[in-house]
Amino acid sequence: MYALVTEGPLKAASDTRWEAHRHYADIHYTINGVEDIGAGRLGREKPVAPYDTAKDIAFYSVAGRFHRSEGFSYFVFFPGRDAHQPGVSAGNAVEGEVVRRLVIKVRVDEN
Repeated sequence: MYALVTEGPLKAASDTRWEAHRHYADIHYTINGVEDIGAGRLGREKPVAPYDTAKDIAFYSVAGRFHRSEGFSYFVFFPGRDAHQPGVSAGNAVEGEVVRRLVIKVRVDEN
């Protein structure tokens, strides 16, 4: 298990990608700012880009819903099951506005 604090500009949903992991669950917690985060289930979708073993990430085309993430909100995404699309400009937020989040990565497989 390890944690990352990320900070970056919000983007339009069309400028971000759905991602999923094979080995790590993600726990996302918004520290500062407001963002929308997409959440969807993986079915039999094939990645739209090759799986990156070093970063444990693949990108997909997934149908999902967006949820508002701000202080006291957290989301848990499980590997091989859930896709997510973080960093999306929320409601009245301006594209380029910066959001800071804590991402806790928890290894959930035995390999």
